[in-house]
Amino acid sequence: PPQMIKRLKFNPKGTTLTADSPENSKIKSGGLEAMLASFNLDFGIKDADPRMLRLKDAKGSERQSLINELLEEFGQEARFLFANAKGTALFWMGELEQFANPQQARKALENLERRLKRIRALFTEVGANPKNSRVVPDLVDGEPTYALESVTAKGEPVRMYVDGEGVRLRLSNGQFMPQKLSPQAARKRLAQP
Repeated sequence: PPQMIKRLKFNPKGTTLTADSPENSKIKSGGLEAMLASFNLDFGIKDADPRMLRLKDAKGSERQSLINELLEEFGQEARFLFANAKGTALFWMGELEQFANPQQARKALENLERRLKRIRALFTEVGANPKNSRVVPDLVDGEPTYALESVTAKGEPVRMYVDGEGVRLRLSNGQFMPQKLSPQAARKRLAQP
């Protein structure tokens, strides 16, 4: 007699994704949107396009070309999360940080949120003039961070960064002042004629 072929029966539990699923449901189901929503950050999620996916493995001029294309399309201060086959990636002003698991991504987002809160608090502490000061994303030593961009009484642009030890000032020539300041000293530095 002919043998019965055993067939596997697919009984999905919860939401399933297929190649035909809409992009929005793929992102939401991955938890990326929910994770980012749990932070008070000023950037979002983008759907991965081929340039973003090639960026991780690209080298030299090809990598720079991809970065330039993305910055041209999204702006010089472009920053966003996107999902790829290797997990989650953060594109931050031309730098790419890849996270192998959600815990790594969450930790990086917590650090960014902490830095953003510190900079916003510094804005208030130094009494920066809102007309010529703003909180901006930046890179310091290749690491994503935030800065308070302002102008001194002399009209010299400066950027201020906060860490656990004090306030660092980056002058218009791109150099950091050698010593760290207290918020009060930074306020005086801004007000010096």
